[in-house]
Amino acid sequence: SIEIICANALDTTIVDYSKATVLFLYLVPRGLRLIKGIVWPKKEDAEAVGGEGGDIAIGVEGGEASLLSADATTTTITTMKGRRLPRRIVTYMAPFENTPHVRKEYCKVEHQQGAAWPVYLYHVDI
Repeated sequence: SIEIICANALDTTIVDYSKATVLFLYLVPRGLRLIKGIVWPKKEDAEAVGGEGGDIAIGVEGGEASLLSADATTTTITTMKGRRLPRRIVTYMAPFENTPHVRKEYCKVEHQQGAAWPVYLYHVDI
């Protein structure tokens, strides 16, 4: 299933990032600095999070079938080959500072001739 939450990204009483597999963040650089520790787990935290839960859905990622597993506290996306897929984070206008992105594209807007705003893609191991 897909759940879309349109809310204040920094209000963790509304947003539970533990189950997020894809995030779109439109934040100023200060907001990205504040949220990075929430949406981007440290390596040791990511290794501590497991998932021996039940299967809840099947999806397709890059042409390869994948299984979503869940327990009471977390959701892990696992390919049929048993590898974990990264959490994908997209930022608009501003990048995470000192963090390499996987891809950068420019989004043209019709209402401003010649303008193109940056969109950054990150993969985060969870």
